[in-house]
Amino acid sequence: VQRCVIAGNRADEFGGGVYVAADSSSAPRLRGTLIAGNVATNGGGGIYSTLGVYPQSCTVTANRVTSGPGGGIMAGPDSSTYYSYGTNVVVDGNLAATDGGGAYLTNCQVRYWTVAGNTAQGGAGGGRRQRSGVVRAHGGNIGANRSWRQT
Repeated sequence: VQRCVIAGNRADEFGGGVYVAADSSSAPRLRGTLIAGNVATNGGGGIYSTLGVYPQSCTVTANRVTSGPGGGIMAGPDSSTYYSYGTNVVVDGNLAATDGGGAYLTNCQVRYWTVAGNTAQGGAGGGRRQRSGVVRAHGGNIGANRSWRQT
């Protein structure tokens, strides 16, 4: 997916904008894509993936989850494999009902992400919350995020 807009979608469960299931044949690559204004009930307002997804130079903004984690991105929740999650990604203005207002991650790598202005209403990790496994961050900025519970 290259230079696209994925906006204004709604999912009754996971992945308001993008949903990638474990049985998919390969992880999608998103380049120069805007993922905005999407809503999911249980997790991953903008992006939900159990397999992996590789955003590069993307913006994930103004997405929300009404009763779960990962307002912007919920990735790798059922995986023990290490995934790389692209470079130069802006995650801002997203809202989660529980943890990880911007991103709720398991076993991944993030490079040069800007994570700002996200909110975890009923949980921890306003910007980013690590569910389990290894999350490696290289460069980037995290700031001006809010959560109601500190861990």
